[in-house]
Amino acid sequence: MLEQQLTPYLDCQRWIVGYSGGLDSTVLLHTCQALLKKLSQQRAVSSAPAPRLPELVAVHIDHQLMSEHLDWVAHCQRFCERQQIAIEVQTVGVMVDGQGLENAARSARYAAFSRYIDTPNNLLLIGHHQHDQAETVLLRLFRGAGMHGVSAMSAIRPFLSGRLARPFLHTPRNVLQHYANEHQLDYLEDPSNADDKFDRNFIRRAVLPLIAERWAAVESSLARFAGHAADNERLARDLAHLDISGGLRGPKKYGECLQIDVLNGFASYRRANIYRFWLGTLGVTMPSTARLKEIDALVTGNRAGSKLDFSNYSLHVHSGSLYWVADTWLSALDRFFAQPHTWQTADILANKSIGTLCVATVDGRDGLTPGEYQIGVRADGIECRLNGQSKPLKKLLQEAGIPAWLRDSFPIIYSVQSDGSRQVAAIGDQYICDGYRCGQSGAVTWNYNFD
Repeated sequence: MLEQQLTPYLDCQRWIVGYSGGLDSTVLLHTCQALLKKLSQQRAVSSAPAPRLPELVAVHIDHQLMSEHLDWVAHCQRFCERQQIAIEVQTVGVMVDGQGLENAARSARYAAFSRYIDTPNNLLLIGHHQHDQAETVLLRLFRGAGMHGVSAMSAIRPFLSGRLARPFLHTPRNVLQHYANEHQLDYLEDPSNADDKFDRNFIRRAVLPLIAERWAAVESSLARFAGHAADNERLARDLAHLDISGGLRGPKKYGECLQIDVLNGFASYRRANIYRFWLGTLGVTMPSTARLKEIDALVTGNRAGSKLDFSNYSLHVHSGSLYWVADTWLSALDRFFAQPHTWQTADILANKSIGTLCVATVDGRDGLTPGEYQIGVRADGIECRLNGQSKPLKKLLQEAGIPAWLRDSFPIIYSVQSDGSRQVAAIGDQYICDGYRCGQSGAVTWNYNFD
């Protein structure tokens, strides 16, 4: 039965098994080897052509957290040597950094696994089973998770360039134990599993057994609940996708944004669903419920210039839209404009991380006198002369509707005078100053790059 749960993944080039040395991963590794060996023998006596079988590699992550960690490494190496399975040991350092030891170890482990999943044909196999799924559901319920959280672990999901699979996720632990006994497999018991200071251990040792005394099928019931939650999460995502596709996105001239008047046409629970989906597509860590309420207050207030700061991005209200602004992108802008750039109007000034400045024919727009210019940003006291009147750059940028977070990173086109002083010739693609308009040349075009 266990071997059958691996057959959907025979199209992969490599099976990378996360092998700790415990029961679950030992059974998984042995099952993988047994299936591949059986199929290889069958193909050896068959004349029919068949696809190449996956290469099997065991990867043991040495977290260095136990005093016996080197004994575990040696055990895993001996087991693989007896089974004639290739094994690689990755030693990692676990940096807790405020996230808790369990989460820190998990992060370090998956960072190490990521080195092996560098093509779509590589599959990471993990030995989680039904009991693990039940623990995860309870743990996340106790922490107040939403549908995405309580859907717990998925049997198969994308992982970097390849995929991550948990073929035993719907298999009871006693089935794995029976397999290990039947095949006389040697495995280790992690002594930390007996330490109830870890939440997962407390649920495993104290909570689930107590519940099972009254509801014997609690593990399968919780696993089934996780499946229902996953279905509901998919429905919520589909609805959010439809909502956003239905005219909710605003123009991308100044970045990713949603139109606030359209957002406010939805009920609050539906807006929250949209925020989660939208931020998820942008690859950011999902905000807490409290922070989602702050985002909603930003939207319902719709006050120009208001914003919310997060760890690596910010949300801004500007011209009736909610904008997402990445800190890394703002930093890239700052670095690009830290030094002036020389620009010939016949050339294209482009930086794939920033944007593109060039001259092109645009109907109804004034052209810029051809020549060499210097590209910088606004400076205090600098003005632009328009129609015989001098106006501060700050005021003109506001009038042009440039968002506040971009006004210090908007390209100002300067003409360098013979005495070394600078005169504003144009403000990006918004204004061309007196003395620099030319009807026979193209207009300035400036486009930020948000991809």
